[in-house]
Amino acid sequence: MKTFWINLKGSSMSPLLIDQDEILIESVAWENLMCGDLVLFFDQETKELILHRLIDLSFQTKGDLSLCAETISREGYFGRAVGYRRVGHYRALPATNSRFNSLFVLCSKMRMKGPLTRKLARMFFIVLTRVFEFCNEKTRTNHSEAQMLFDP
Repeated sequence: MKTFWINLKGSSMSPLLIDQDEILIESVAWENLMCGDLVLFFDQETKELILHRLIDLSFQTKGDLSLCAETISREGYFGRAVGYRRVGHYRALPATNSRFNSLFVLCSKMRMKGPLTRKLARMFFIVLTRVFEFCNEKTRTNHSEAQMLFDP
């Protein structure tokens, strides 16, 4: 399975992923994606690479901090995120079938509701992220076999 790194730009996946995190992407067949996967795709409108959570198997994705979802197409799809590196430490992302992943999807969907629900979901996201980081050890693994996307 092919893997590569990207530098995250922006805050749409905050608080789990933040601006300047390095994200490890693996090439996974479109048919093998599951609800909760963080997918990397090329947005034809903005001409940018986007990393958002798959919140529905009709291929709707959404940034955890975003208030609305978008539907992605197979043509722009690159792969799914499996981990991130921040300040030299690597941490695997929650497994697709984990309780953490289910809760991240639920919170992301709650961000599309009314103002009070959005605020509660944001607070829950922060707590959930801290608990996830506490429970899932970071390592010094550098995954050096994976190259940065767009490196010469």
